[in-house]
Amino acid sequence: MSVECRHFWRRRFLIGGAAALAAACGCAPRIRTWTPPQSPDSLDNVSFLHYLATAPLANVDEAARAVLILLEPEAPPLAVQERMAAAQRKGLIRAGWKLRGEHVLTRGVLAYMLRRACELPAGANDALPAGVGDRRYAIRACADAGLLAHGAADESISGGELLGAIRSADAWQEAHSR
Repeated sequence: MSVECRHFWRRRFLIGGAAALAAACGCAPRIRTWTPPQSPDSLDNVSFLHYLATAPLANVDEAARAVLILLEPEAPPLAVQERMAAAQRKGLIRAGWKLRGEHVLTRGVLAYMLRRACELPAGANDALPAGVGDRRYAIRACADAGLLAHGAADESISGGELLGAIRSADAWQEAHSR
């Protein structure tokens, strides 16, 4: 085997290994393993918000429900699939992210949802394909508006943090009279 051929295969092996390692180390969305004592879907909106305060990790479905409550407080609770579809229709979640309801909620996803719900100014990243800085920019915009603290886009969010962010977004909307 020639030297060029060996280097080609070595590089290919290293790139493949790096991709597998990245997926195994958390670059891919994580699924929450904690199971709540009662299904949040069985709770009315007020009880659901109280439940969030006790959740050690929030998931994308819970964030979608909380933000939809923020947007339409009087609307009846939706089923999981309907909630995720409604969140995509309202632009709270980009389809290109391929998120599922059971994925752990990250600071970047929550920030993007809040930025869209509060109609904070869009940036140049919104014109780019999904995933190219959109969540990082959303964190900056939400931090500047006082909705969410700065942090890494892939940092996990607890239910209490989600509830606090929803409370801040509600106060922001009141102050800026939708």
